[in-house]
Amino acid sequence: MNISEPVDREPVAPRGGRILASAATGRTGMRPDSEDRPNRSATREDGPPVTVEEICDRSALDALAPEWTGFDARTGASFFSTWEWVSTWLDSFHDGRPLSVLFARRGERLVGVLPLVPGTPGSLCRADFQMPANAQTPCGALAYDRCPTSVLAAFFEHVRKTRGRAALKLPLLAADDPAVAAAEDVASVRRYGLHRSPSRDSSRILVQGSWADYLASRSKHVQREWRRKKKRLDEAGKVETRLVTAPADVPAALAEILEIESHSWKHEEGTSFQLESGVAAFYERLAVRCAERGWLRLTVLHLDGRPVAHCFAVAYGGELLALKTSFDGQLAHLSPGLALMLAVAEGAFGEGLSAVDLLGDPVRWKCEMANEQRAYVNVCVFPRGTLRCEACVFLRERLAPTLRRNLPPSVVAAGRRCLAPFRSHD
Repeated sequence: MNISEPVDREPVAPRGGRILASAATGRTGMRPDSEDRPNRSATREDGPPVTVEEICDRSALDALAPEWTGFDARTGASFFSTWEWVSTWLDSFHDGRPLSVLFARRGERLVGVLPLVPGTPGSLCRADFQMPANAQTPCGALAYDRCPTSVLAAFFEHVRKTRGRAALKLPLLAADDPAVAAAEDVASVRRYGLHRSPSRDSSRILVQGSWADYLASRSKHVQREWRRKKKRLDEAGKVETRLVTAPADVPAALAEILEIESHSWKHEEGTSFQLESGVAAFYERLAVRCAERGWLRLTVLHLDGRPVAHCFAVAYGGELLALKTSFDGQLAHLSPGLALMLAVAEGAFGEGLSAVDLLGDPVRWKCEMANEQRAYVNVCVFPRGTLRCEACVFLRERLAPTLRRNLPPSVVAAGRRCLAPFRSHD
């Protein structure tokens, strides 16, 4: 088997920034026994083959915005695969860089959307292309209509034809998303390599019954702690929460958020809005676009008129997604962040939403509030025989577990530090 890695062949876009390739999703390329192989993800659809159109020009992409938003509404797509989220991410973190968004169609019907950006750097475990993701991306999502298997097969084939031996990463997919099982099916049938690795868990509050029922479901210790901290905050001054949903109120609310961020622990660590490049502009654009769609739920907690905690959230698909939260570190002893999140969660119960997704890493306060944890995974697909990808899979799936079982923890920790430069940033 040829394990050499030719230079990636970048596609040359014709006028209008479009690349069109056909990727039939029938039996071509299947193993002889594939007809008897069960498909765990979805039933194969009949009809015309799936074709993939690649958009490489921003003006051409903007022209497709109405079709994309209509597709989101028709399929109930995840918020993180909507036009609003993806276009805002590209404007804020990818402006002026090469653009690639794949549109899959079955005949004239749009059935999938896959934005791609260059992969994160890493000497060994790096992907050539991946879905847009950075520290501001709590989870990923692939947009598809009904059958992810045929859509992914078309996307993978398009990448192979236009990029050669390129590795493609789908980061932060929900482990129970049918697209994960579909990717494994397509990789097995069409002889791609695939590596699936755990990413993070997301803490969620399922709305079941009343707010009083939810509080009663928490442990006695947690209930006591919440009451004690709320009482201490109430005794410190006048506590008010303000909910912002209208576009006209966004600028004033964002000014208060920036004030809170400047006094938060995130500012000291260099991860606040002001210090991370493009972050303030990202959330400003996102707030306006979500407010225009009626999705924005931006809540600020004030103590004696001073903004001390915020929650930047959106109500989408019947759920409240808490995208960004922070509080004034000078008032940490009063727990204003916890008080705010309890008020936000209570508001979701009152609004009749089905869940509150706290997103991000499952830190202690999130785990105490949550009654469900959702697992996320990273999926990397690559042509078999790609040396660095095969080495990465061997390192992660075989060598690393063996060493962890047989070496002292201190040696394992030292080895992990030594190998860090050769791994991708999952």
